[in-house]
Amino acid sequence: LRMAEIRLEQASGPAHGTIQIKRLEVDTEMPPGHDAMLVPDARLEKNQAHFSVRVTNVRQEEVKGRLLCDIRGASRRAKMEDAELTLSASGGAAVREFTCPMGEFNALDAVFRWVAPGSAAPAAYIGVAKEPESPGSAELDAESPMGMGLYLYRWAGNPERIERMNQIAALAQRAGIKWTREEFQWQQIEPRKGKLDWSFYDQVVDINLKHGIRVYGLLAYWSNWTKPNTPEGIRDYAEWARQVVRHYKGKVKHWEVWNEPNIFFWTGPKEMYADLLAQTYDAIKAEDPEAVVLGCATSGIDTGFIKTTMAKGGKFDALSIHPYRGGLNDLDYIRELKDARKLGGDKPLWLTEVGFPTQLVSGYSERNQASLVARIYLTSLMSQTAANISWYDFRNDGADPYESEQNFGLVRSDFRLKPGYRSLATLATTLAGCEPSGQLDIGEGAYACRFKGKNRDVVVACAPQASRVLTFDASGKLEIINGMGEPIEPLRAGNRLTVTLNTGFPVYITGRPGFTFEPREPAVTLSIDHPHVRPGDTVKLTLKPVLDVAEWELPTGWRTPASAEGGSYSVTVPKDAVPGEVQLQLSIHRGGILRLPVILTVQQAVLKV
Repeated sequence: LRMAEIRLEQASGPAHGTIQIKRLEVDTEMPPGHDAMLVPDARLEKNQAHFSVRVTNVRQEEVKGRLLCDIRGASRRAKMEDAELTLSASGGAAVREFTCPMGEFNALDAVFRWVAPGSAAPAAYIGVAKEPESPGSAELDAESPMGMGLYLYRWAGNPERIERMNQIAALAQRAGIKWTREEFQWQQIEPRKGKLDWSFYDQVVDINLKHGIRVYGLLAYWSNWTKPNTPEGIRDYAEWARQVVRHYKGKVKHWEVWNEPNIFFWTGPKEMYADLLAQTYDAIKAEDPEAVVLGCATSGIDTGFIKTTMAKGGKFDALSIHPYRGGLNDLDYIRELKDARKLGGDKPLWLTEVGFPTQLVSGYSERNQASLVARIYLTSLMSQTAANISWYDFRNDGADPYESEQNFGLVRSDFRLKPGYRSLATLATTLAGCEPSGQLDIGEGAYACRFKGKNRDVVVACAPQASRVLTFDASGKLEIINGMGEPIEPLRAGNRLTVTLNTGFPVYITGRPGFTFEPREPAVTLSIDHPHVRPGDTVKLTLKPVLDVAEWELPTGWRTPASAEGGSYSVTVPKDAVPGEVQLQLSIHRGGILRLPVILTVQQAVLKV
């Protein structure tokens, strides 16, 4: 429950006075079955992952249940534990911690579930990740599309700002980030007309450059002394922008004019933004003809606003957009970016914000965020339209686990790494110096692209919605890693290789330039007759061809599937199975390791009468 606003509107009475709220009471009822609230935490110490969760009883009576902790890497389970708990009535709570060695894992995530008769408490998710071993390159690379909202400017006034800004920039350098979007605030730089203070922003720019990260500046908002949303205010803004460009001419070459003027960040008439953009464009170009002006910066891909801005005389060198969305349909997203590129008359397209938050209850799990960050960058590159891509944002804006705005980061507010950090680092460092050369057809439910570099090619393949097997013929020595940068040993039959594409996570196949990559029919399949089940149901799994099974990986309480002739297996869903998605995984060892995951959706049990 979050109090968002209390609004008082005067209908009559005195013009002045004091209103004091003495007491505020709120009655609320939890949905049926929600008898426990789970708040997780995680930390990484000496290569040991520590996952903890606070379980709170939200009922007025004592509750008893079982706490499950499922710890997984990108490709397989690392550990499964559980604990019996009794929670006293009305707020009784318990904290439990589970540990797991990282070993060969670069990232782990834990899923906590509360299991009790009649309970439907939502699961809670959290993860940890290692830093890449290499510190990364401190060389500048203007051609790299790998951007990020580091937002070092937010450390203004903090006594630890130099240390913290360097800490953030070093983490970004290690992850292969080459650009950052920094907000240059007019009010802070010129709080009084003609009195400009560059000291803090000099630190922001210099620290980024020291770590090999170029800055593009967001020229942000009004200063208190001007007249907002007026011709006079626009002239003042353009003149201030000119002075900013003059001061940073040798260090910053890209400037974005305002942020999301199609929504509440712009309080004047929407058409007036075109005047601001045109005048600021002229002022920037007069000071630095080589500067690149980014315009529009729309929340979403606001076709109408972009067309109106251009029709009203708005000028820019690159179109910037913020293609936020509730979910990602990968191939549709590629088509959207190609259409957006046409809006700007084939001007370069910059994605200066896009992201998915991980707040509890209503957000994305940290595992899903790790998948989405890789897929957003991958598909943006595959579209061959995005000159620069920046996630919003690098570090959480706060520590409230329920607030979406505080949970967009790939790094927590106290600098602990989420799995998404390692996912992006894997993509950025693996594809550094490579350019996409076109999409490859690898069959239904998946996509791939070859990236070409001077000394290597990389084929990246991904199955965004459901795991599947990828079989291909290849030549030469290959290095194959999963979405977290962990090595994969494929199933081999001569030059024919088979790997699993785990749901939502890319696989990176690196070889010499021009290495042969020929997709083939999957060498192994594991199918299910119906994936939506209820407790007590029996489902059939079919493995083709028939192979010796090394091991099954199952949720706690599930029995090993019974085998039958023809590679079929029967799985009975336990009567106390927790509602939600569960994964069963079959591992085959034959000149390599092939993991075949199957997702079942367990629905609520029904009462039969």
